Amino acid sequence: MVAGWLAPVLIGLSVLLLGRAFYILYVHRRGTRASAVITWLSAIFVVGFWTWRLIDIYAT
Repeated sequence: MVAGWLAPVLIGLSVLLLGRAFYILYVHRRGTRASAVITWLSAIFVVGFWTWRLIDIYAT
């Protein structure tokens, strides 16, 4: 199944992109309040997806 190998790739990609976004926001001090809100919302969404995926894996 495609989701079997695609999910870890997407999780790794999301970690890299969110890490870069937080690095730019807080280390380089670039970005607006809107970009910070969008970055935090994206991080919450990704963690929610991981949690849902883990619950789904261990529930079956």
